[in-house]
Amino acid sequence: MCTCVVVTDSPRLSCSEQVESLREDVYKSLDDYCRQTHFEDPDRFAKLMLRLPSLRSIGLKCTSHLFASRLIGDAPVESFIYDLLDNQRY
Repeated sequence: MCTCVVVTDSPRLSCSEQVESLREDVYKSLDDYCRQTHFEDPDRFAKLMLRLPSLRSIGLKCTSHLFASRLIGDAPVESFIYDLLDNQRY
């Protein structure tokens, strides 16, 4: 059982030390990948990291929209997502 402290910005998340360690491993792996596959662009990893706040914001807005649609409409969220995916024509 985990005895780590609870992360303050995510009150339901415990084991923050393990999560932080995994996060660092992921960042290191992404940095290594960027250096190996995009060696012509040494700043690629930094550019990707700068995109994270915008991506998080978009994700939060989408989640908010989905829950608002679920609360306002009568259809379940799953059907809303299926409709969104079905309307995407590539």
